[in-house]
Amino acid sequence: MRTVKWIVINKDNVDQVLADLEKSGTPLGLYVLTGEGYENLSLNFSDIRALIQQQDAIIAAYESYYTQSEKIIDGHNKTVYE
Repeated sequence: MRTVKWIVINKDNVDQVLADLEKSGTPLGLYVLTGEGYENLSLNFSDIRALIQQQDAIIAAYESYYTQSEKIIDGHNKTVYE
């Protein structure tokens, strides 16, 4: 995963953080989340991770099913056609 650097800005450090970013030449764009918004973002990522794990399990089950079916069919065909 790509590294993400979070800078927490509050009323006590806002001027210093903005001055430091401006001095470094870093293009500035602010994205602000409330505490509830940050919690929702975390929960959304958790939901996405769970969905991906579920899809991985479904894919593994299908793969196992088709691998086993293929073995059974091939074994049957060998006994019939040999």
